Amino acid sequence: GQYELFKNARITSAHGLQSALGILASEHSSHLRYAVAEWTLRGKIPGSTARSWLSSEDAPGEWLPAPNLAPRLHSVRFQHWDPPRIKPSFFDRLFKLTSLTELHLHDCSFKSTQTLSDLFFYIPHLGSLTLFGVRWDGPRGEFTSSDWTADRPLNLHTLRIRTPRADYGPFFRWLVQHKCVGVRHLEVTMFDHQNARQAGWYVEKLGPGLEELVFGLCLPATGEPWACKYHARFSAAPQCSSRPTDDQMNLQNNRNLRSLSFDIHDAQ
Repeated sequence: GQYELFKNARITSAHGLQSALGILASEHSSHLRYAVAEWTLRGKIPGSTARSWLSSEDAPGEWLPAPNLAPRLHSVRFQHWDPPRIKPSFFDRLFKLTSLTELHLHDCSFKSTQTLSDLFFYIPHLGSLTLFGVRWDGPRGEFTSSDWTADRPLNLHTLRIRTPRADYGPFFRWLVQHKCVGVRHLEVTMFDHQNARQAGWYVEKLGPGLEELVFGLCLPATGEPWACKYHARFSAAPQCSSRPTDDQMNLQNNRNLRSLSFDIHDAQ
């Protein structure tokens, strides 16, 4: 019933958001507050050409329940946040949700990489991050931080990236700069060849801490033979360059890797 409905709350409109928050705020429904574990905001139906209600000028802005209304909330998911209109009150509420450990972004676009990186750091105990079809517009293709997060580490144990819609090389280097090299579970799937090379460089940087790796290449959607071959190697010497230079993934440093999955996807 209501308990299961609020356990994984899926909000698809501004009206639905206000209704859900109103129910949680009601004293008659206080028992539902402890049921809320996941909070999903979907801006539009997948495939729709309509503008996402999350990005409209009259969007509510306070998209999350107050901490006392969802004391066990651990996962937040945004779908079709394109681009997000974020109010300071949203970041304030996000920071106070101390039970939150997971952030999932699906088919979202960001005008500023600083806005995206701020989102990571406003979740004090973020441990799991999913970027599915996420893109951004960074200056000169860079991925940068705000001044207040420039020297802060990002401690992720799980990172999932699928269908990158930008050059993710700067993002992987940004992760290393912020000491995000303790990832134990990494999924990088539906990757084009260039981004796969960048991901391979990041895998090397994770070293012995990496335990599970899911790697998926996406073949180009053309009728031409695929000339670029990509394979994993376990014994060759690691690359010294700060950027990947070949089409091989070196797993020599990942001595504690206990699960490896390698997939080929057809873009068509």
